Amino acid sequence: MAFEQGQWLEELDLLQLGQALRQQARQAGGYGGTSFDVMITIADVLEAEHGWSPEQSEAWLERMGVWEQP
Repeated sequence: MAFEQGQWLEELDLLQLGQALRQQARQAGGYGGTSFDVMITIADVLEAEHGWSPEQSEAWLERMGVWEQP
């Protein structure tokens, strides 16, 4: 049970980091190189360690505006 809670908290932390990067990107007019790379890494970790499908992580990146041009 504690391991499962830890996994949920780790996933939540990743999603919160993604949301913070999204807010920064909106203020800056788009994702910079580093923030773009971190968003892709978050999606990769969500797939590899939290059971997300590639479709789920792709949809999340889309909702976060990663593919939008500034």
